Amino acid sequence: TTADNLSGEPTMTSADARTRVIEAREHQAFRLRAEGILVNARMDAPMLRRHVKLDEDCEKMLVQTRMRRLLSARGQHRALRVARTIADLDHCKRVHAKHLSGALNLRAEAGFSDHRAA
Repeated sequence: TTADNLSGEPTMTSADARTRVIEAREHQAFRLRAEGILVNARMDAPMLRRHVKLDEDCEKMLVQTRMRRLLSARGQHRALRVARTIADLDHCKRVHAKHLSGALNLRAEAGFSDHRAA
């Protein structure tokens, strides 16, 4: 993000952002109800395997992070939880490359800022 982008009109109002977050949390609570938790942040590794279905591009990204030793297993689990949340905000049932890329970009050591996901 450049300084020019920050001085322009916001792409979303605070009220719209709040609505998106509430909807995403409702999706999470519904999906995770049988697990006894309400939010993605509480998912353990077995829950991640059940609830975070990755597409081929995501699998490749995770392989790259493992091969480059950019993230520990715990770090990958954290990134998957965040990617699942980004997908929820995007109203997607599956985690796509753009969601995982966004999650990895939040982690400086494993960022995929050069990855262009559709």
